[in-house]
Amino acid sequence: MTNGRNCEDVMRDFFRRHPRLATLARCGVMFVVTLLLVEMGLRVAGVKTLTARLSPPRDPADLHPLEFVAQAQRMGWIPWPKTRQRIDPVPEHPRGYIEIVRNAESCREDAATPLEKPAGMQRVLTLGDSHTDGMCFNDENLASCLEQATAQFPVSGRIEGVNAAFGPSSPYQQLWAYEQVYRRFQPDVLVVVYYAGNDLLELLRDDDRVHLERRDGQFVHAEPTAAADVTRTTHPRWEAFRQFFRDRSTIYAALTDIPQLRRLARRTVSDTYRERLERALENHSAPVWQGLNQAYLFKHQPARREAAAEQLRFVLDRFRQVTSEDGTQFTLVILPTLRMIQPDIDSQGLAESIETLELSPDDLAADDQACELALQLAAELGIRHLDLREPFRVASQADPQHPLYYRFDHHLTPRGQREIAKLLLELWTEDQASGGREPVEAR
Repeated sequence: MTNGRNCEDVMRDFFRRHPRLATLARCGVMFVVTLLLVEMGLRVAGVKTLTARLSPPRDPADLHPLEFVAQAQRMGWIPWPKTRQRIDPVPEHPRGYIEIVRNAESCREDAATPLEKPAGMQRVLTLGDSHTDGMCFNDENLASCLEQATAQFPVSGRIEGVNAAFGPSSPYQQLWAYEQVYRRFQPDVLVVVYYAGNDLLELLRDDDRVHLERRDGQFVHAEPTAAADVTRTTHPRWEAFRQFFRDRSTIYAALTDIPQLRRLARRTVSDTYRERLERALENHSAPVWQGLNQAYLFKHQPARREAAAEQLRFVLDRFRQVTSEDGTQFTLVILPTLRMIQPDIDSQGLAESIETLELSPDDLAADDQACELALQLAAELGIRHLDLREPFRVASQADPQHPLYYRFDHHLTPRGQREIAKLLLELWTEDQASGGREPVEAR
């Protein structure tokens, strides 16, 4: 008690001698209390944080009855099950809107995906990021298109398509999901779609996802670190605090609803790299997220390209090993960006974003370099692969009135999904004709 009184007396004397500091301390306390009261009031009023806005409602009763699936859902290794999201309006889609529906197994399927395969049919499981997940209805995605295209085949040549893709995700997240969950569904064929526009960048993120870490010269699995975004160059401690406040504060979320305040907040960021990137995102988010962000990162941090390439090699080699052990056929699909195939669809957005990010022609070669890297690794590792660059250019020229990509977000359209399914079936049929054991019969 004596020490307590002495401490109080010292503080009282200090503030008596420094009245301005006393005033500042009182103002600081009042400011913090006011912030807390506003935060509580906004929460009571129903304002959601940015994280809550992006995350679907989670009912534990929706978890899968099989524990290995439920565990992956709880940990966020695969998406939360039994969710439905409507994106409206989408004028470029024939129905004017899109619904993204997941089943109990977290797959983009309307019906359940049983562990047991259908008798006589071939199970083809697709993995990838949001392009493979599909900005479309479930009956329009790649897995469904493969299933529909073989519906009239003899039973032994029919495909049961299972879309286990999810986005945004990295190739390693897809590998981890496959090893922890979908490998046990015993697919006959695994199709992994590698997206040239951002998959290398996604491999470098570790703050919000499972990722690879190098320890003692080897890659090992690691859980999210809550570290600062790898693309930022500000001080990590300040960045970590800013990220925490941004994601969990209703005050921040409410302020971002006011465009003028949102722009003011961005101008206060001292990080020139991030400020330019956020300005480009505010003006045209689609071309930035779907390719230019990766080119921008590698322009300013070229060493990270090699780090991502090493991770990609590890991931593809691991996919090859796992599928070989199970007798599952593995096909890698290399998906180019809209800018590489149909740049006229969003020429203004692309041009303005490139100017804002100050990207040179050499910088913009990042998309092709990402394709060439995957092509090289597939050849080295003996992985069957499908490079979509030239076939997509041909398909685009043959029917320019029906784009392969949306303008509004640069994702694949339903036609793009169908085109990949057609090309895969052609590839497998050609391989079958040359003597390989393939998932579908030649017609």
